[in-house]
Amino acid sequence: MKLLLENWRQYLNEGCDTELGKETLPLPPGSKGAWQDQDIACNYADVHAVTSDAKNFILLMDKLAELFNYPEPVVTSGYRNARRQTGPMLNIWKQNNGPEDIALGKRGADNRGSAYIIQLYQGCEDRQACVAGAGELAVNLTTLWEKAANPPGSKTAVSAEAYEKTVEMIEANGGISKHQEGESIDYGFKSNPPEATHIKKMLDYIDSHNLANMTPIDETTSKPQHWHVTVHGLTKEGVEFLQTPNSELQGEQQSETSI
Repeated sequence: MKLLLENWRQYLNEGCDTELGKETLPLPPGSKGAWQDQDIACNYADVHAVTSDAKNFILLMDKLAELFNYPEPVVTSGYRNARRQTGPMLNIWKQNNGPEDIALGKRGADNRGSAYIIQLYQGCEDRQACVAGAGELAVNLTTLWEKAANPPGSKTAVSAEAYEKTVEMIEANGGISKHQEGESIDYGFKSNPPEATHIKKMLDYIDSHNLANMTPIDETTSKPQHWHVTVHGLTKEGVEFLQTPNSELQGEQQSETSI
């Protein structure tokens, strides 16, 4: 049985503004009852507007957790429109010392927050895990934020005008992250303790057993710490795994937990 997480409200600092809970996703044909608790946990991430492939990936992670007796994986971000994308991006810039470096006169590549955002989204675009033009847009956005940064320690990273301009720029580009296309999901550390080690193990298992075509991006060294996964599709093996009862996969469980 998956371990149930408690104290849901403590995880609100990951970019969502409401409580965690459970959601029911449509199950692929033949997978009903293949594991016991088929509702998924989320930090009010929009898991209903993501693609069918992303939904099946969420279910895949949920089933794996129950099979290996890992803590229940909590999705901390699903579909985001441009406005919902803006908050987490600015939070990452702020958490990685963007405002502090502005106060020291550091901009561009010398600003830790800006450098991180630019590297993150350029690398994401290069791996086809972000929207086309994401890298260039990240440069333009961080330039905007540097000009409109609030003093370190302020509640918000930038002015209200810069926040609204960020929303407009992301919308004009057709998005920046594959969250806007419903193809990406996140698993944050605060909702997936301890240190989301089980998330990494499950991603490795999915990769080694060819259960899905995915692009995981390790953001575990940034703030806030999380795994970002862009889902390109489940494989035939992945669909078959969802359909196979966990009770028939006990050999897999013994092999995995003995490593």
